[in-house]
Amino acid sequence: FTDHIVICGYRTGSDLMLTALLDEVDTNTTDLLVFAPGDRPADLPVEYHFVSGDPTREAELAKARLGFARAAVVVADRTCSPQQADAATILTLFTIKSYMETNPLSRDRNEPLHLVAEVLDPENVNHATAAGAEEVIETHRMGFSMIAHAVTVPGSGEVLGRVAGVGQHSLYIGKSPLPLPASFGDIAR
Repeated sequence: FTDHIVICGYRTGSDLMLTALLDEVDTNTTDLLVFAPGDRPADLPVEYHFVSGDPTREAELAKARLGFARAAVVVADRTCSPQQADAATILTLFTIKSYMETNPLSRDRNEPLHLVAEVLDPENVNHATAAGAEEVIETHRMGFSMIAHAVTVPGSGEVLGRVAGVGQHSLYIGKSPLPLPASFGDIAR
């Protein structure tokens, strides 16, 4: 695999994230690989490759060819307490960071590995960032905040869900192809 996306950890409840990722990624041009202990889960979508291994062990990361990957996502474990889940996420991030710093193949990359992590306890966001995550998603806080906001501002949950979802109203980030300042009409076109 090269230029692939590695999902570290597969847990019950990850299926929604995996399905959403299938909507975002063209699997004809990008391989998706789940790297987790044990056997291939029966409910893992067929579009995903599976490699058995422990992402908290640096010696096993080569199995997922992280040195050649475009991105890695560390998924939180919902079968234990949020503190234990986040501790495993942070250990995985430190392990990946160490692997990428010491792996000779990683040094010649054009772009660094894009590392995204899910944390359950907002207290651990800074720890995940310090461990090497470029983006940290606080799934519990985001979900609960959207619910609370939807109670006081009806319709906001639907709008924010559309912005976060796949499709023409999604949020895209990148350099503007137009010289700034441009009018709204120019940007819309």
